[in-house]
Amino acid sequence: MIDSYREFAREATIHSFTTGELHIDQAADSAVTTMPWTMDYELGGQRYEEKGWDLLVFGRLDGRWVVVWRTVVVER
Repeated sequence: MIDSYREFAREATIHSFTTGELHIDQAADSAVTTMPWTMDYELGGQRYEEKGWDLLVFGRLDGRWVVVWRTVVVER
């Protein structure tokens, strides 16, 4: 997941990025987060304005929260 962020940051010019309210649901050693976002960026000579949301699923492993699943949804 981290490598995908790094690669995008190397290749794109980000003009703006905003996030909405983070929502967290937790049950025992599992948690699900959703966060809306909007982004204005250039990639490959083209400019894009997108919005969507990230969904992350966390599990507690040895007392630490780790990401076990990530989904990015871009609204069309």
